[in-house]
Amino acid sequence: MTGFSNNDIIKILSSLGDVVKDKFSDQNKFVEIKLFPGLKVSSKYLSPEQSKSNLTSNITNVDYVLNLSSTFTDDFRKKVRELHNEHKL
Repeated sequence: MTGFSNNDIIKILSSLGDVVKDKFSDQNKFVEIKLFPGLKVSSKYLSPEQSKSNLTSNITNVDYVLNLSSTFTDDFRKKVRELHNEHKL
């Protein structure tokens, strides 16, 4: 329970999603957004040769591939696991 209505939470998450999509769609070489301490999402443009995606092998005339990733810090994962263990039935 957060004390906020579901509608307010949906609006916040939708707005956050719009900001992330807007920043990632820009053709900067590297974008990193720390959503909160412990979680970051990043995007970078790679040459097709640098990309590890099997999808690019079937595509020709591509100048770059957009690589998206997210990372949880080890400390954040540990805290989530501890909270999970405290709430086990």
